[in-house]
Amino acid sequence: MPPPAEMLVPVAPPQGRAQRLRALVLLSGGVRQTQLAAGLGRPLVDLPLTGGRTLLSSWRDHMTSLRESSGVAETTMRVIVSKPLALPRQVPPAPGVNISLEYDKIELRGTGGLIRDIADEYADDDEILVATANQVLLRPLHELYAMLAQMQSDIGLLAEPGGNAVGIHLMRC
Repeated sequence: MPPPAEMLVPVAPPQGRAQRLRALVLLSGGVRQTQLAAGLGRPLVDLPLTGGRTLLSSWRDHMTSLRESSGVAETTMRVIVSKPLALPRQVPPAPGVNISLEYDKIELRGTGGLIRDIADEYADDDEILVATANQVLLRPLHELYAMLAQMQSDIGLLAEPGGNAVGIHLMRC
């Protein structure tokens, strides 16, 4: 059993590991719409943060930092929403980060089915980071990625010291 997340020192992913990272897949939506989302009339990832940024632009900035710190030349950030009307506003791109806004065309198949279909688009040894889009990261994404990559497993899950899931997973396709 790997040591708890707070004991891992996030330096860098193991040699060559970052070269297999193909995408950050952000899952935004769900089977049922929450009262908050319905009342807002816009996707939660379009919510404003400080400094004129949105939740989605914050993810883009995290992905840019991850790409730069791991030495990956180019990567993709895929935002998957459950309904076509819930697509967020386009976020200005960042160098080396391709952003795609997509919607899940198959209803009620669940998160596992969606991730399985997404993984089929990549080679077996490629890796994807899968995250809940409607969250604000308290630690830089590149640190979380390094902790997950150090586990050197097919699926890496992080938990807070109290056992709550962090909402970011690293998966080998």
